[in-house]
Amino acid sequence: SIPSKESMTRENALCAMTAGAAWTDFQEDLTGRLQPGFRADVQVLDNDYFTCDQASINKIRPLLVMSGGRILHREI
Repeated sequence: SIPSKESMTRENALCAMTAGAAWTDFQEDLTGRLQPGFRADVQVLDNDYFTCDQASINKIRPLLVMSGGRILHREI
C-alpha cells in the first residue's frame, strides 16, 4: 500500500515507541534513548526496520531481547 500523507515516518514511529513511551511514564531522564547514563533495553532484529520493504515490517522478528542486563529471549 502507498503511505498516506497522514501516516508517520518510520523514524517518528520509533521515537513514539521509545522516547515517547518514556515521556508518558515520566522516565524521559532515564530511558527512551541510547545515550550515556540512560538505562538501555536492547533488541536485535532479523531485518532492518529502516530499509526493509514496508510490507515486511510486521514480519520482523526479535533474535535477541535484553532488559536490565538480562537476556529475556535469544535465538542467536
